[in-house]
Amino acid sequence: MSQTHTASDLVGAGHNRPASTALAINDLSVSYGAHAPVLHNVSLNVPDGSVVTLLGANGAGKSTLVRAATGLLDVHQARVVSGSILLYGQDVTAASASERVRKGMSQAMEGRRIFTQLSVDDNLRAGAITRRGGNQIRADLERVFDQFPELRERRSSKAGFLSGGQQQMLAIGRALMAKPRLLILDEPSLGLAPKLIERVFEVVADIKRSGTTVLLIEQNVAMALEASDLAYVFESGAVVASGPAAEVKNDERVKAAYLGGHAG
Repeated sequence: MSQTHTASDLVGAGHNRPASTALAINDLSVSYGAHAPVLHNVSLNVPDGSVVTLLGANGAGKSTLVRAATGLLDVHQARVVSGSILLYGQDVTAASASERVRKGMSQAMEGRRIFTQLSVDDNLRAGAITRRGGNQIRADLERVFDQFPELRERRSSKAGFLSGGQQQMLAIGRALMAKPRLLILDEPSLGLAPKLIERVFEVVADIKRSGTTVLLIEQNVAMALEASDLAYVFESGAVVASGPAAEVKNDERVKAAYLGGHAG
């Protein structure tokens, strides 16, 4: 594994031209309050149309990176100290979270964060709050229900009455209702049974096939690497390794730290 790649370096075999970059993080440092930075000169690229996974133990810096990318640092009393964030070539370092959504970024947050007292239908429509065009929104709602038939069956039910797996599908569906070009999935398999975890990763594959780029933060390292094109490994607020997911999966350090000593 190498320390640094450009977007064109990371595009898969079979492409005849460099990939455009959905998200580019350049030399980013982030601190909380007056404390020393917790992210240290982090650079990474998410090629358009790819699935990229961030790996690392709790506290390694993955969540801070995602907060910076989505514009939610201020909610956590954090700030960018240096560096830049580009979304499809546009500098969004100082942009609000809602502006980034309008520019094509959406997130299904860790812990689902659904509106438990609202219906499934209303939760999904809330995901389209920054959009206009009722007919298109209704069409996209039907597409989400086609992708998640378990939600169609419960569309009038309060979201709080759904199972854990259904709530996760709802969180992903709500994020898709923003019509993102780049979807960030933060720990989508957290707390789910093995069969439901398989379902989540089937959804990730479906999302990629639809043309949406995915940035994945996931503790199930083996399945995340299987689903991804590229991976970045975080330790102590820095990227310590990166490369094609198959290469990362077979790296001895990654196998020892995350895969029980074998590639699995």
